Amino acid sequence: MPFWFSPTAKAARPRSKAEARHIVISTAALEQVCHSLALQIVADGEGAQRVIEIEVRGAKTEAAARRIAETVATSPLVKTAFAGADPNLGPCLRRRRPRRRPL
Repeated sequence: MPFWFSPTAKAARPRSKAEARHIVISTAALEQVCHSLALQIVADGEGAQRVIEIEVRGAKTEAAARRIAETVATSPLVKTAFAGADPNLGPCLRRRRPRRRPL
């Protein structure tokens, strides 16, 4: 039984436990395929040498986690370390917080 996802469709309650299990499994499989495709698109990008994933845990909000991940991803120090395949990530890990600019 195929299950189609629609962003505009209202959530319908599953009619049985088996259907509920099928929805959970289908959703997980779809997320896995989308994640894999996204990584392949990034890896196939022009000039891409490496692909890294940044996972933030323990952030208070999703917005805070996104801000932390973007700060790490756009850091010249981190970019240089990964571009050069530098195994010494000590300087990157020591500089966890962005410097505050004086007013």
